[in-house]
Amino acid sequence: MVKIDNNLLQDTEKINLKTVIVDKAQQFHEMTHNKNIGLKQELGNLEITASKYLIDVLINNLFSNAVRHNRNEGRIEITLTGNKLCFKNTGDASALDQEAIFERFYKGRNSDGTGLGLAIIKNICALYQFGISYQFKQDMHCFCVVFI
Repeated sequence: MVKIDNNLLQDTEKINLKTVIVDKAQQFHEMTHNKNIGLKQELGNLEITASKYLIDVLINNLFSNAVRHNRNEGRIEITLTGNKLCFKNTGDASALDQEAIFERFYKGRNSDGTGLGLAIIKNICALYQFGISYQFKQDMHCFCVVFI
């Protein structure tokens, strides 16, 4: 996070987000399969200019959270429309604390993680002035990134 906070990663290039998400879905296939999680993707094309490394970390953390905090036989829905990317997942049946969710070391009730993943997502979004939001609706946790 220090490298992100101090803008020490300058390797920007054009990145097709759809390609990154499809590749990441393949990497997480075994984990989703083991928990029998259904994965639905509706992906348009969006090209952004950013650090490939940081975008990989961003997408990896969104995927990781959606899988780890999901339930067996749950589902994940990923949409990329216009300049907005949303990861929705089933999981704990109540909303997370919207005031604290993106803070370092915040963990939900049933989390066994470090509490850093969402803070890293927030820092990457802040670096590029992307919007990041969380909502809980229709029994789904929804994290959306708006690319500016």
